Amino acid sequence: MVSKMQRKYDKYWGTLNVINMLLLNAIVLDPCPKLDFVNWILDESFGVEKGRELKSKLSTCLISLYDHYQGKEDESQSYQDAKSELDRYLKEDCEPRNKSIELDILG
Repeated sequence: MVSKMQRKYDKYWGTLNVINMLLLNAIVLDPCPKLDFVNWILDESFGVEKGRELKSKLSTCLISLYDHYQGKEDESQSYQDAKSELDRYLKEDCEPRNKSIELDILG
């Protein structure tokens, strides 16, 4: 069983080339951990230098996703719009993890 788990880990997280950016985006878009947690885990898992490279890829991927869902055509303007809206979201305080209170993400 452990070897199966190791293969799954290696498939999705094993090296810089195989990390699925969408998995990292999902963590960033979760209102509880957001970007601070992802930055910490990347530095801890891959070291500061490789972590910096992954953070750059993550930022580019977040902006690309934003552009895609907004249907933006002009890349230079959409980059600025996405950056400012994403920055506002990421600078907001994280939602506290309280198991007794159910988080209504759409609310």
